[in-house]
Amino acid sequence: MANGYVDYDLGIGVIPYFGAGIGWGRLEIDAKNQSEFGGPLQTSVEGRDHVFTWSLMIGGTYPVNDLIDLSFGYKYIATTDADINYPGRDIGLFDPDNVDDRGRADPIAIPTVYTSRRIETEYDAHEAVFAIRYKF
Repeated sequence: MANGYVDYDLGIGVIPYFGAGIGWGRLEIDAKNQSEFGGPLQTSVEGRDHVFTWSLMIGGTYPVNDLIDLSFGYKYIATTDADINYPGRDIGLFDPDNVDDRGRADPIAIPTVYTSRRIETEYDAHEAVFAIRYKF
C-alpha cells in the first residue's frame, strides 16, 4: 500500500494528523463447516482473489523530547468485493436418527458431488494504532 499523511502543529502539545492510502492486495479465504452432529465436513471453501485496498487514518502525535514521539491513532482499512471461485463439495445428507454415543452421525450413502461455486466477499477492519518513534 502507498500511504500519505498530513500533520500540522497547532501549538497545543499534540500534533494532529490524517492520512489515506491505496494499494492492491490478495484476499484469501479458507473456511470449513462440520455438521451439528460432529460428523465429517459438510462444506469446504478455499480460494483467493486480488483486490483494490484502501485506508483512512487519523490521530495525534505527542513529542516527548527531541528524540522520541508517542503516536495514537485510528485506521480503517477495506477492500473492494472479491469474487472467489472454488470447487464446491457437497458431501451428502446426515441422518439425525443414526447418531453414535459421541453424537456423530454417518452420512447417508449419497456420493460426494463436486460443483463449481462462487462466493463474493469483502474485508474491512478498524484498528487502534499506538507507536513510539525514535528520531535520529
